[in-house]
Amino acid sequence: MIQDTTNRALAKVAIIGRPNVGKSTFFNALCRKKLAIVYDELFVTRDIRKHQVILGDLEFLLLDAPGYYSVNSKDKQELDKVVVNKCFEAIDEADIILFTMDGANYTNVIDAEIAALLYRMKKRVIVVINKSDIGGIHNVDFSQISYFDVVVSISSLHRHGFIALSEALKDLMQQCGFLPDKTIMQDDVLIQDDVSSSQRCRIAIVGRPNVGKSTLFNNLLGLQRSITSSISHTTRDTVIDEMLVTIDGVDILIQLNDTAGIRRRANIQEDIEKASVHQSISTIREVDVVIMVIDPEKLFEVQDLRIIQLCAKEKRGLIVVVNKMDLVDDVRKLREEVFSIMKEKVNTLVLPVVLFTSALYSKVVKRELSNYILAVARARKKKFATSFLNRKLMPFLSCATWKIAHNRIGRVKYIVHESDITFKVFVNKKPPLYKMQEIRNIIASKLELLGNPVNIILSISENPYVVNSKKR
Repeated sequence: MIQDTTNRALAKVAIIGRPNVGKSTFFNALCRKKLAIVYDELFVTRDIRKHQVILGDLEFLLLDAPGYYSVNSKDKQELDKVVVNKCFEAIDEADIILFTMDGANYTNVIDAEIAALLYRMKKRVIVVINKSDIGGIHNVDFSQISYFDVVVSISSLHRHGFIALSEALKDLMQQCGFLPDKTIMQDDVLIQDDVSSSQRCRIAIVGRPNVGKSTLFNNLLGLQRSITSSISHTTRDTVIDEMLVTIDGVDILIQLNDTAGIRRRANIQEDIEKASVHQSISTIREVDVVIMVIDPEKLFEVQDLRIIQLCAKEKRGLIVVVNKMDLVDDVRKLREEVFSIMKEKVNTLVLPVVLFTSALYSKVVKRELSNYILAVARARKKKFATSFLNRKLMPFLSCATWKIAHNRIGRVKYIVHESDITFKVFVNKKPPLYKMQEIRNIIASKLELLGNPVNIILSISENPYVVNSKKR
């Protein structure tokens, strides 16, 4: 839901190191949440993940970067090179570097190369020796990383050494001009960026693999935030960033979540993809509005419909984006087909919101999509008095009757707004499914709940005289 937020200038702290030294485990330990996927394989982390955390009395923006690998390596694939470039971006963006090394293994040439790189870039660095519970600082060859004085030994798995890390970070943050804010009481705070007083709305971009989710994400932000590739399942971790839009003089801070592609369970073989899909589903449950991206050549396949059903179950607003319109010959025919399928199969949405665009080439998608997001989010915020609801809806709901036993008529007695898009409907007998859909249609259309699946709670109050006669 749209919420009020305030902004504070924060130091940016990046976790840098070679692959498989425990960077993502370290990131999760600092965030106190399992945000990053952890797996024993090269380049599991591909994009830069950001999260605002608190360590002791320090608050900072933490960046989890992909593992650094030698740029001179000949066996690297093209995607690996793009991933390593993300590591350089994180180093360049950060104010402080947590140079993470593996205490369970000896220092190697990659560690030395990273140390030299950080020294040349004149970065403030804390050397973090991870896995101290199964190794130790004696495995580190300090002659290869002699550029740095601050060394902290930790165990990310058991959260050992974090007090010493907090003290080291505090010294460097004071040198950078970032003072700790001791008034913060929450454990986790969402990322904020140059907004003094605004509203916030959380958005998830979801869909099947290779439909253009990351391309849309990058277009909205106006930069190459997520890695895009023709390779299926390029995005693994959910990538989070924010954009500020001004609509009708109101600043809206939109938190965007670029998720991994969701395929059918039968088609998922790798454990990493299973973890990514699970993370994507969890993200849907946490946001306010879901943007589902679909391919015009494969409209509303089984997995798309399952995602829509999940959004309805979790009571999330939904915007359907038909992407890759630059590849479509007959646009009018496609539009008619989309709305026809949605009317037939997507019956949870009475007033669907559909955007036809090309995430790769469109220059106005940010403005168009922002207006849709605001409209759907505002529909979720509406509050209705009971008197208004019954005055507005009962003339229509009173016509939605159904036959029950003994020539009696089932009917709606009155309606109450519970919360968000949930309504409590009082009836004298449980209606059949088709009547439930009719009631849902009336509520959504007359109250203009754009892009939101109406949730109905039934309250059945039968005739007390009929009940008493049965007891006799």
